[in-house]
Amino acid sequence: MRSVTVAAALLAFALAVLADTVVPRQGQPVEGKVVLDDGNEVVVNPYFSKFPEMVWKTVRLPKNGVARVDLTPESPFQEFWRRSAALKADDAAGWVELAKFCQSKKLDPEMKEAAAWALAAAPDDADARALLGAEAEKLLKSSPRHNPELKARIADYAALDPADRKAAHDAMKKEFGVKEPREWFDRVARSMEQPKGFRKDVALTISPEKSKGIYCIYVPDDYDPLRPWPLVVGLHGGGPAGKDGKGVVGNGPDFYPFLDGNVRRRGYITVCPTANAAPWSSEPNDGLFTGLIQEIQILFNIDLNRVYLIGHSMGGFGTWHFGPKYAEKFAAFAPAAGGGHNGESKLAGLGTGVYVYHSDDDPRCAVGPDREAADLLKKSRADFIYTELPGKGHSWPSEVVDDTFDFFDRHRLMVKAGKQPAPSRGPRSSFLERMTAEEMRAFPPAASGGTGGNTVRALLTELARGGGNAEKAARQIAEKGDRAAVIPLATLLSDRKSAEDVRLWSAWTLGELKDAKAVTALASALADEALKVRRNAAEALAKVGDARGAAPLAAAIDALGKYFDSRMQRNAIDLTDWENVQDLNAAFVVALASFGDAKTAQPVVAVSIRRILCSKVDVDWDRQVQDSPEVARRKAALTLIPALPLLKASTLAAELPLLRETFSRENAVLEAIDAADAAMQAK
Repeated sequence: MRSVTVAAALLAFALAVLADTVVPRQGQPVEGKVVLDDGNEVVVNPYFSKFPEMVWKTVRLPKNGVARVDLTPESPFQEFWRRSAALKADDAAGWVELAKFCQSKKLDPEMKEAAAWALAAAPDDADARALLGAEAEKLLKSSPRHNPELKARIADYAALDPADRKAAHDAMKKEFGVKEPREWFDRVARSMEQPKGFRKDVALTISPEKSKGIYCIYVPDDYDPLRPWPLVVGLHGGGPAGKDGKGVVGNGPDFYPFLDGNVRRRGYITVCPTANAAPWSSEPNDGLFTGLIQEIQILFNIDLNRVYLIGHSMGGFGTWHFGPKYAEKFAAFAPAAGGGHNGESKLAGLGTGVYVYHSDDDPRCAVGPDREAADLLKKSRADFIYTELPGKGHSWPSEVVDDTFDFFDRHRLMVKAGKQPAPSRGPRSSFLERMTAEEMRAFPPAASGGTGGNTVRALLTELARGGGNAEKAARQIAEKGDRAAVIPLATLLSDRKSAEDVRLWSAWTLGELKDAKAVTALASALADEALKVRRNAAEALAKVGDARGAAPLAAAIDALGKYFDSRMQRNAIDLTDWENVQDLNAAFVVALASFGDAKTAQPVVAVSIRRILCSKVDVDWDRQVQDSPEVARRKAALTLIPALPLLKASTLAAELPLLRETFSRENAVLEAIDAADAAMQAK
């Protein structure tokens, strides 16, 4: 726990109760945010929202009935946080100006923080040196951020085998006086290798036996692992999907665009997981949520005083669930168009910032629970804003998202200072946390030259654990091309106790190895309970190319037709089931066609084309948040139809009129049908 001064504690109390006060000539004073004072009337929002269009419980007073308006400026801490969040790393003059502001407000740690930024941008800056005094020379020698020679040494350090790193670290301590422990350098070296920009469908790697899932991630192009960065976790909306409700509508990549403009402009590392189940409060999501935060704080230099949580709709409910549950992790969180609030007194006691948004006419998630939350937050004297706009439905206006990130920019994790929370002083690097056994298992230091734990046996062990390292291990096994891995991989694939991602990557790797000994296991996997595993098994059989793979694929298409029928409810099918079946059907046909066996065409005609691709069943889908069912059908058609001529079956030509009728308005599909027709006639 960081120590805090008495002055800081007093300022901390001001953070929680920061409010304007309007004193009427008659009646009680009103606290909140003054959003209008135009000479005719004074409008006060008691929930601190800046938006003048908010109506609910706002107080309007005629100007001539107001005795006094006291506007409370932001605290020096909040001004520092806001201004520092807006500055670019190379703006030495801006950092010096901010350091001088901190000096005038007697915020010594913040003054040194800003001056250190200035010194990193301009090592010869006289003002920065004067503000830091003797500490300037120490930084220029011992800080990797400030010493270019030391920074270059880190690149050399990253290339060393783990056994050689201790000696290199000892040398840097002796020569430069570095204070950071060796684990910090190990983490920086690993973080230097992490991709920047946007990636989706990243598998969670940490503790795969208890933390499963995927996420998308954005890392700023100027990410530098030598300094801590803010992190925001985004939770998508949606709900249960599929006949059994075990699927999920919504995903991380589709939610990320809501945040993109702000996180790029402000320099936030951003992660958006895809829920394992709906709602977010479901048990399978807890390990994903906590494991994801742990993983990102291992892979990237995260400022633990600047971790935020945000979500909309189902993600708003999820934010209300995880925010209070793990409030000690967050400087602030922001549920939008959600509900299910809790822990308001706890949040006030911790000093956690809360920004709540809702529209007054939301047709999907009633506004009532968030109004209750706003009243409870106000009663608890928590640090919060509640914005309620009229007539916005279930949308999330961009101006509200912008205001939410402004709120994040001026909030840091609070610490205990007697009875009141106090501001944390300066950044707190995740790279300075104690290294855990979980981290060492998931992300061991790589040996130079790609040696070390890369034997096939070691890679099979890593694949069997699942998680993000399973994919890496699978690709390395495939690259080695060692067919000694075939039987162990087939065993993993056939073991239904293996995790889904283990079976999935086992099937993929068997396809890459192209060994006929895998056919039996791959054929069996065509009936796997996980459709993604079935897909990988089909593609793998096609790559292996053994003729024994054709009959199981034909049988798998027949079985898929029965599965399709089983997902029906009164001649209708859920969109997620529809999308999954259309995708798998196309993959099965492409794989089967690669064998060129006309005798296997019957299920393609009866099931793939007539029953699935050209089905006339109703599809249940949410027109507000989901794509039309025709998107999945069109995509499947463009994959499946070009494969038909490869089957060399004359019976398929008779199906082309049905295909033309089904896709009569889809020009791209009609062109594919014409091309398939021409290819069939040519043969």
